[in-house]
Amino acid sequence: MTFSFEDTDYLQVGYLLGEIGLLTGLPSSTTITCATFVTLYHIPLETMMTAMEMHNTMEDNLEARIWRAVGMRIAVTLLPAEPEYQSWTVDRIHAHVEHSAVPIGYEFENMTIPDYITDIVLLQGEIQDANSKELFIAPRLLPGSCKKLSKVKKTKLFHN
Repeated sequence: MTFSFEDTDYLQVGYLLGEIGLLTGLPSSTTITCATFVTLYHIPLETMMTAMEMHNTMEDNLEARIWRAVGMRIAVTLLPAEPEYQSWTVDRIHAHVEHSAVPIGYEFENMTIPDYITDIVLLQGEIQDANSKELFIAPRLLPGSCKKLSKVKKTKLFHN
C-alpha cells in the first residue's frame, strides 16, 4: 500500500520524518522544504529498530507511540472532510484526537469496539466489518456502525 498525497505541515520540536517507512518497512519518499533554519538529527534504522525492541511492552511501546503520532496527523487531515466534523475548528479536532490510542500488536482475528470509542481511523492496510463484510482500505475513518472488525491483512488501527 502506498500513500500518495501532498501535504503542508508545520513541524514542531520532536517531530519525526520517515516514520511510515520505519513502521512498514517501505521505502521513504518524504520531501521536506524548510522555511527557516532547523537542526535535524538522523537516527539510523538499526538504532530505531533496537529502540523499538527495547521499548516493546504494554506499558512502554515505542512502536505504538510512533503509530499514534502518525494516526493523529492522518486523523487531523481526514476528519475535517467528514460531515460530522465540518463545523469543528482545527483546534477542536486536534483536542479530540489527543485522547487517542493505538492497539498494540497484530494478534487479533476479530476486534469488538467498545461503546466508549467514538471514532476509528484505519491507518494502514485493510480491515473488514465482521457483520456487513464491507472492506475498508486505509487511510479511512470507519463508520460508527462498525462495532466488530475482522483482520484482512497486517493492519494498524487508531482509535479515539
